[in-house]
Amino acid sequence: MRPLLRALSASVERLTRPDAIARPSQRGILTITLLTCALLRLWTLQAPALDRTMWKEIDYLQISTSYWQHGYRFLSPEVSWPAEPPRVTAMELPLVPFTASLLYPVLGVNQYSVRLLPLAAWLFLSLFVFLLARASFGPVVALVAAGAAAAMPLPSVFGSILFSEPVSIAGCVAALHFASRHRDTGRRRDWWLGAAAFSIAVAVKLEPLYLTLPLAFLWMGRDGSRLRAAAGFARFMTVALLVPACWYGYAYWLSRTSLDVFGVLPFLGGHDKLQGATLLRTLSWYRTMEARLLALGWGWPGALLTVTGVAAAAAWRKGFVWLAYLTSVAIYFCVVAEGQTDAPYRQFNVVPALSTFAALGAVVVTAAVAAGWYALRGTVREVAPRRALAASGLILAVVSAPSLASLADRDPAVPASPRKWAVARQIAALVPAGSPIVVAGEYSIHKGGNDLSPVLYHYAGLRGWTLQRPDWRLARVEELAARGAALFCAVDMQREPDAAPFLAQVKRTFRVLAEGDNVLLVDLRRPLRAGTGPS
Repeated sequence: MRPLLRALSASVERLTRPDAIARPSQRGILTITLLTCALLRLWTLQAPALDRTMWKEIDYLQISTSYWQHGYRFLSPEVSWPAEPPRVTAMELPLVPFTASLLYPVLGVNQYSVRLLPLAAWLFLSLFVFLLARASFGPVVALVAAGAAAAMPLPSVFGSILFSEPVSIAGCVAALHFASRHRDTGRRRDWWLGAAAFSIAVAVKLEPLYLTLPLAFLWMGRDGSRLRAAAGFARFMTVALLVPACWYGYAYWLSRTSLDVFGVLPFLGGHDKLQGATLLRTLSWYRTMEARLLALGWGWPGALLTVTGVAAAAAWRKGFVWLAYLTSVAIYFCVVAEGQTDAPYRQFNVVPALSTFAALGAVVVTAAVAAGWYALRGTVREVAPRRALAASGLILAVVSAPSLASLADRDPAVPASPRKWAVARQIAALVPAGSPIVVAGEYSIHKGGNDLSPVLYHYAGLRGWTLQRPDWRLARVEELAARGAALFCAVDMQREPDAAPFLAQVKRTFRVLAEGDNVLLVDLRRPLRAGTGPS
């Protein structure tokens, strides 16, 4: 057994050397990998169609379209579904919708122009996973990891839509890459590029503050004075967080003076995405995370490869920055516990670490099988790097095949929310084009506040007013009817049984058009009693 373990160790050591594959070959293989990923993503960009896409993309689509139509006022990100101003909403730095809007004058508003930016962000993520993994584990692991990072998010319904996560996660890995290179070379350019990448990552999505841990590891792991390293890290963080601090201060002001449909600052009011102390005591949270991570990381075979990679990195004392990265993401999962269950796309933050450790696990398995095979034949040989690369890539291709096969079932005509689509079709058939509507229940209910949904408005092609608990008054409905509202719609109000008296008043006052399946449609243009309704 010991000779076999020595052979395995020697083989892994060779496969993780920086010169295991020549640089020109690395560039060629990486280019083919990224082009293949780009073609796969172009194929999947069409689903779902923009008029029936999901909540997250609808917000960004409306904001980017508003930029294009209203003169590119960067400081005024607008959603279009409210019937009346204000429509400027607090949000993270709107770099993503603003950049997407720059393509609309040339390409129009379609699936490709809207989703080209996230496609590019995922490609950049794969590139920086390769660069950071190569510095830690050599080119064989890095090339396999780049392919895994490109493929892993594809089967998810969030894998191609326009939103901030791809840009933010790519920024995180880029920040680690440049910070790692600055540690090794001391070049100021890498310092500034790392600070800029981290600044963008946090500005477009607040959550990447978890990256503080691996960044601190890179700074504090330097030779020399700990005090000097701490001072250098403090300077880096000050510069990197300057833009995010300014923007989030402005976003807080917008949340108090205009709209806040994103709940961008949960610790200052609105939807509380943290709640870790509560949810971490429930078994259901762990089961939910287990199911989602297995779906993202290619099931139990992918999980076994990832665990193998983590164990190998720890045993061979390689890639401590990746171990710190994985640890920081795990802490983030626990801190933003409610946000993890509420939004499956938040699990994308673990993709760089999962793909890298799964790639390392595949290389270790390849080396172990080769060592065992040669031992059975009575020889001591090491697997060639190119063969290990091909075999490791094949392992991950087989493991990921069942997940990637689901891409063939993508249908652009299928709405992201079929039930809301059916309700919206009903509304569109009943309401004259351009008439506003009044909606109750079109939000997700959370501790600390509700997130207002644009889905029903977007699907119906209408604007309107969303009523929450303080507005459950017949007088409010009558007021909006007098201002032109044509229809009242209540959806999923069974979640709030204390709204029953309010809904009963509305039904007694206006003509009911449809009721059933937790949907109520009422015609506000036809009051049942004199003296009510629009004049």
